[in-house]
Amino acid sequence: MHPQIHGIIDGLALLILAIGAHFRLRWHPAYSIALLLDGLVTVIWAGVVIAWLPNLRFPLRALFFGEILPPDWWRAGLDNWLLGVAGAAIAGYFFLRRRNLPVWLVLDAFAPLLALTLAIWRVGCAINADSYGKVTDSWLAMWLPDVAGN
Repeated sequence: MHPQIHGIIDGLALLILAIGAHFRLRWHPAYSIALLLDGLVTVIWAGVVIAWLPNLRFPLRALFFGEILPPDWWRAGLDNWLLGVAGAAIAGYFFLRRRNLPVWLVLDAFAPLLALTLAIWRVGCAINADSYGKVTDSWLAMWLPDVAGN
């Protein structure tokens, strides 16, 4: 429905995560930027793997006779928030160990920020209407119009 607004809200959520980490940990902003970039790179590489998974059944046929990756291969992992968190966590662990920073203190500082980031991220999902669920008649249900706007 509104993928541009979804992207803006996702970016806002990540910005709040970076700013929150900066103020909660009182560390240099470059650390937050490095962790965000590590998460983004991991998401894109995971997207490449996810996009190529259907070709694993017949890899030679995919290499020689088909397209190796779909045209939007780089977007495959960007829709998965958990891949970004996992990538940033793995890269962040090695980053913190290399800089001799306290790992558990940083994990403690990021825990509430991740919950806030996920809540903001899900607002973007609701605006984009990609929050799926079963059909219900509950008064708590959210109504989403169809493609025709009905």
